[in-house]
Amino acid sequence: SLHDALPISAGLGGLGLNGVYVYRRKHTLAEATAVVSVNNLVGIAVHLFLLAVVLVFEPQLGRTLESDIPAVVSWWLIAPLFLAIVVLGAIPAIHRQILHFGLNIAKSVRKEHPRKLFLAALLAVLLTAAYTALLLCVARSIGVGLSALQTFIVFSMGMLVGTATPTPGGLVGVEAGLFTGFVAYGVPKADAAAVVLLFRLVTYWLPLIPGAVALAAARNRKLL
Repeated sequence: SLHDALPISAGLGGLGLNGVYVYRRKHTLAEATAVVSVNNLVGIAVHLFLLAVVLVFEPQLGRTLESDIPAVVSWWLIAPLFLAIVVLGAIPAIHRQILHFGLNIAKSVRKEHPRKLFLAALLAVLLTAAYTALLLCVARSIGVGLSALQTFIVFSMGMLVGTATPTPGGLVGVEAGLFTGFVAYGVPKADAAAVVLLFRLVTYWLPLIPGAVALAAARNRKLL
């Protein structure tokens, strides 16, 4: 899902689980890796594309957010990514592995029919829209009157910070990003905290229950 695709560091369990399932279905390890990787890359690319479209056609939304976010928050988001790029680029062995992995992914994408990739992108759009709509509904239930586009940008902030947070499910990071986004748009801190906690309860904590049941059932049926 997009929720697992964006916080990559937090979604390694989901990536591994999907990969094992595909591998157990008589596919090679390379094919399983390619399927899982392309799935998450499509989710990331679609989300970033939607965010870019929103900021291009509604630039004032981005300017308002940027002006109200402390500089220390921006650096906290950028610094880990910059550091990772520098470290990976400085280690030849890792650099070669990343290049080889990227080439394999590119080959896998070229093998797919454009219609299938379009369908995958469309499903990613719908998934992003569903999460945004859910966050909007939660906000409205608390009395927070942000627009749908503002809510989407806040959701994107939460996913971005979650990506840089090496905790299960992006814990703390996602919450911090969402909270910062709401406050930057003028939402009172108490209301922002209530929206964030309720949203995470619905999208993260409660799904753990059916997820655990489904995982147990999959293991019993030797699917994993």
